Amino acid sequence: TIKPVIYGCLAARIARVPHVYATITGLGYAFEADSFFKRCINKLSVFLYARALARVEGVFFQNQDDVALFRQCGILATDARVLMARGTGVDVKRFAPLPLPPLPADDALPGEKRLVFLLVGRLLEAKGLEEYAEAARLLRERYPAARVLGHRDVATGGTTCPGKYFPFEEIAGGQAESREGDEIMVTTQMIGSGDRGNAVKSMQGALIAQGYPCGSYGADGICGAATVSAIRAFQTANGLTADGICGQDTWGALLRK
Repeated sequence: TIKPVIYGCLAARIARVPHVYATITGLGYAFEADSFFKRCINKLSVFLYARALARVEGVFFQNQDDVALFRQCGILATDARVLMARGTGVDVKRFAPLPLPPLPADDALPGEKRLVFLLVGRLLEAKGLEEYAEAARLLRERYPAARVLGHRDVATGGTTCPGKYFPFEEIAGGQAESREGDEIMVTTQMIGSGDRGNAVKSMQGALIAQGYPCGSYGADGICGAATVSAIRAFQTANGLTADGICGQDTWGALLRK
């Protein structure tokens, strides 16, 4: 949201576009402000938003909370024209909500306790990845046949987001799961500071799910200082050499959890 709004409104002003409207679909990362870095980003974002929206004819919002925050931060003038959109997402007239199915009884047979849950979201702490993994563990304790899925399990078109090496089943249930006869494997390449890629995402996802945050960006596939610190903390807690490098022993400990 933020880049198209700021860049687009400023560019339209320079190009003397006569009628300019902006749409704010959400607040995003710039308004989390739970660290020094994010607070700096927030200050810069507020400044740029205020300049960009100063001369637009109207600003579309999807909820009143965002309107109130923009006014509180001084982004919107008191006389700014605010318009409310109906939001984005699923058309509930076309896809009508249904009541939840009944939960299996405690004394039901294992095959009758099959539940399926799906997470659709980016691998960021702010999206609730840690809470999802913890909820998956609790669910598996009571309903061992439950399946906990991620984006890769249902997506088509050869997606690589987050990649076939993300070990969510291993994280949530401690067991590998087959996909059309091919077991999902987690690469055990050695990972250290500066490494990037799907293997790093896999490692970060496993660390985050076990309570070792890897920085503000979560499982971003980059082994930076916060990820190295998370590796060291995990190694220390599991009696391994705390060298900040995820080798075979560290991978083994991660996937046994």
